[in-house]
Amino acid sequence: KDEVAGLAKQKGKAPVVAWVSYNLAGFGMPATIKFSYAAYKVVLTADGGGRMLNPSSAGFKGAVESGTAATRALSFYIEPAPGTKDPIACDKPQCMTLAEARAKSLALLQSVDVIVEESYRAGADFKPKVLTGADINSFYGFGSNSTVPTPPAVTNQKVFTLDGIVGPSGAQGWFEGAMVQPAKVLSDFARAAHDLTDVQRTWFRNVYKGQQPLVQTASNCPAAVKATLCPTPQITPIPAPTA
Repeated sequence: KDEVAGLAKQKGKAPVVAWVSYNLAGFGMPATIKFSYAAYKVVLTADGGGRMLNPSSAGFKGAVESGTAATRALSFYIEPAPGTKDPIACDKPQCMTLAEARAKSLALLQSVDVIVEESYRAGADFKPKVLTGADINSFYGFGSNSTVPTPPAVTNQKVFTLDGIVGPSGAQGWFEGAMVQPAKVLSDFARAAHDLTDVQRTWFRNVYKGQQPLVQTASNCPAAVKATLCPTPQITPIPAPTA
């Protein structure tokens, strides 16, 4: 944290970060574009020298707040398009069209320097799909409207998914390995947020730079070291600020 604080102080500006996902309708819930303010993400963003997109922004007018302090989110609820097969009705007064939800999200993301993109899609093999820049563009309509600028995080290629390390089934290591390696998580996030390329990141995969997930199998954990974390985490110091 001290190393990151020094880096942020040198730069003089903390990058604005948004944790966002476009969720398809399912399990009785309509589609949403969700901005997550889960407590651990807020803390991680601050400890990593960033600051969250302001949840009090007027741009969130029409968003539905949900969750506890630990799971807080602000979501734009999307009504099903005409002709949708077996539509899931959106019964909230704040429901809007996909175009309206995208427009609101685009407006909010104009002030965002770093996007952590958490959308889930299943591939043809039913494994989690490895999202590409084209996928992200299609989710939010980036570049489809010449009157709305592309968010700086997209232009500057600072959009990250959390599938930098996966298992053979496509399951993300973020949901297990990250929980027991907090120092490595902080290092990983800080390097993503501040565009440091001195070491390879673990979980934060840069989508627009075409990075691919690292598939970790049982062979990476030989029987002789089962009693320890596999692989043993190595934390490389954040580069010291330069004059």
